[in-house]
Amino acid sequence: MRAIAILIVLAVLGFFGYEYAANGRSPAEAIGVLTGQTAADEAAAAAEAEAAAIAAQDAVAAQAAAAEEAAAAAVAAAQEAAAAAAAEVEAAAQAAAAAAQAAMDSAAEAVQDATQAATGDVAAEAEVTVAEPEVTAAAPEDATDDAPMALLTVDGFDVDKVMEVIQNADISMLEKTTLGSAVTAAKDNPELLAPVLEQLRTVLGE
Repeated sequence: MRAIAILIVLAVLGFFGYEYAANGRSPAEAIGVLTGQTAADEAAAAAEAEAAAIAAQDAVAAQAAAAEEAAAAAVAAAQEAAAAAAAEVEAAAQAAAAAAQAAMDSAAEAVQDATQAATGDVAAEAEVTVAEPEVTAAAPEDATDDAPMALLTVDGFDVDKVMEVIQNADISMLEKTTLGSAVTAAKDNPELLAPVLEQLRTVLGE
């Protein structure tokens, strides 16, 4: 019985010595190996490590997904901003075109009104001349000697010479002013110039 006890003690001491020398475990750790606690602790530690690794992988995946979503949102926002900018540019171009067209229409109307006003003034001046037949009848015959027929036609018209003829004519100052204004207004428009020259020939006795 004593021998068995000694063998047991030697076995225990040998076990502790092996664990200390080979595995570097303390007596308490060796007891844990003997009782199975160390294996359970190691299994728990391995499980915790595996869980930590899985959690780390999940965190990396979540970060990647968040980065991808953020990039997609940034691309969508950039596309929306570009579309909005293009729409604004198009609207501005359409507004500018409309404003330019309106300005052109206004200018055309102004030119037309000015042309009509000038035509009306020439017609009114011609009527004023016609309304004074007694003045033209009193003009001497030699007043036409300095105004040859060629000057009082559209083809032979010379504004300076015609104005000189009007100034030298024996007619009233009002009539000279009226005829001079009519010639000046119509000098660049053959359609207006022809009736003015015809009226001038009538006044001067041509």
